[in-house]
Amino acid sequence: MKITIIGPGGVGGFYAVKLKNSGHNLNVLARGGALKAIKSSGITLVGQNFTETATPDIVTDNPDEIGISDLVVLTVKAWQVNDIMDRISPLIGQDTTILPIQNGVEIFDTMRLKYGKNVIGGLTKMISYTEKPGRVRNLGGEVSVTIGENDGSVSARVGEISKAFNEAGISCYTTTDIRKALWEKFLIMANMGGIGAITRVSIGTILSIANTKDLLAEAINEVIKVGNAAGISLDDESRKKAWAFISSIPPNSTTSMQRDVESGKPSELEFMSGSVTRLGRKYGVKTPIHDFIYGCLLPLELKARDLLDKR
Repeated sequence: MKITIIGPGGVGGFYAVKLKNSGHNLNVLARGGALKAIKSSGITLVGQNFTETATPDIVTDNPDEIGISDLVVLTVKAWQVNDIMDRISPLIGQDTTILPIQNGVEIFDTMRLKYGKNVIGGLTKMISYTEKPGRVRNLGGEVSVTIGENDGSVSARVGEISKAFNEAGISCYTTTDIRKALWEKFLIMANMGGIGAITRVSIGTILSIANTKDLLAEAINEVIKVGNAAGISLDDESRKKAWAFISSIPPNSTTSMQRDVESGKPSELEFMSGSVTRLGRKYGVKTPIHDFIYGCLLPLELKARDLLDKR
């Protein structure tokens, strides 16, 4: 399969190494320091008990050099999607499958508005980050991908993509309700990202303090209520799954959003607590915890984007 990874960071770099080393034609669309480093030395993936390196077939910032791909995996940050959507058109043919892997619940529909039936839904669970350009560190825990068609069908292309990921050593699950799956991940990321960015402590510390853990629980409840109002059947089982995953995360871990905020970088705030507050207003659901998180972090987000003094 000819696969193109767009955004070889903590997630995309992990996928690139595993998929390339399992025998696929693997190409990378990158820019800046990542482009230079990967062209020079490939991508190195470092885990708790392993180090693995792969050299992509093509590394470029020009999608015309790659051409039409069988599978395009979009692993840039959610806020970068609008900027790159038009640029990737040379990669997309009639039979190309586009798999967006972003946090949040809005990007799937954004991509479908542009590319229609080429797009399937997807999400990932892993704790990895870019240690430096071309070098990805995985902190352990579950590594998986979940994919599904918008109409809930079990298509041949979903089966083929699932097989490719599984053979690469990445557990891939298929679902007939990808929207619910996206929202169930949102239960984890929107809340852990926001609470982590506010408190500036690890996941283990958040869970060890009763007041902070209660705050997290209330934030989770808000997302469930907003999801239900949006027609997503989030329930007690969804809540239990979220808590089970959060509890399984290595206690010294932080979310990518928290790390971005702490580093003064643009973050996915608009697609985390920002989405909760917007959708809450849309559906008439009160979201005081996420309103507070969003209000507190927005000045830092504007500063990171050099917009603080331009409002």
